[in-house]
Amino acid sequence: MIELIIRLVFVLTVIFFFSGEKINEIKHPKKTKVRKSTITKTSKDLANEPIIIKQYANPKIIDLAVEYRQFQVLINKILSDLDETVRGKLLNQFESFDTIASDFFTEQNIDLSILDELNSDDVSLIALPDDNIPIQESSLSDIALFFWKCTHYINTLLSEVEMSKQSMYMSKTKWFYKKVDEFIKSEKVDLIIYPENMPYDVGLAITALNTNDFTIEDRLFIDRMIEPVIMKEGKILKRGIVILKKEAT
Repeated sequence: MIELIIRLVFVLTVIFFFSGEKINEIKHPKKTKVRKSTITKTSKDLANEPIIIKQYANPKIIDLAVEYRQFQVLINKILSDLDETVRGKLLNQFESFDTIASDFFTEQNIDLSILDELNSDDVSLIALPDDNIPIQESSLSDIALFFWKCTHYINTLLSEVEMSKQSMYMSKTKWFYKKVDEFIKSEKVDLIIYPENMPYDVGLAITALNTNDFTIEDRLFIDRMIEPVIMKEGKILKRGIVILKKEAT
């Protein structure tokens, strides 16, 4: 009899135990972890996570993008040292031809704006090298034009910097010039710049912006070049742009 009672108590204990677990699950259901969608991730989220590289680019372009990223940082540093009265105008000028460089790199599968979102300068996050990817001629003319405009811009920019800092900034910009120049020469691209006061000839690979200001009898000369002639192995990639003047009387 006692043994029967013990067995009955054991069975009731087991039943009560499992019934309690079920009731607890109903009252306090387990939370299911939901994977956060990458669409809603912020730049802070992305900066703390490994990036899946999906783009491939020519190794020369990747190297150039690395140098340009550092150049952007340098320009922003120089601009921050300037007086507000001149900073705005020079910033607008930089943004105008910085667009040329950004478009160039985007065409080559390198979107530098992503690095801004990630707060990083590591171009390897967004592009892997592939020697089989060619560099289009139209892209070459874009980067060559940027290089030419950039050279003139830096001269203007540094003229506004304190004398004590000019030599430091000049040495840093020369490194960037050197790398871009090496890239252009490696692609056999030439920039043709006609000197001021050179006689104008309709056979030249240039477009004059002010031909309507003169008569057919006027003897014309190049006043200044707005954009150089860009050539690759004797082939014209982009015509130059000039302003003309007539012979002084």
